[in-house]
Amino acid sequence: MKILIIDDNTDIRMLLEMTINAMGHEFNSTPSGLEGLEMIKGEIY
Repeated sequence: MKILIIDDNTDIRMLLEMTINAMGHEFNSTPSGLEGLEMIKGEIY
């Protein structure tokens, strides 16, 4: 399962990254909603 994290709060985004990584999931993250939209064009989440 690959997860996309989009949050402009760095602390929240880092916490989510650590949690999802510890659960063994793949993820990408970005602080930008526009960048997140571009990311979903090239990946399946």
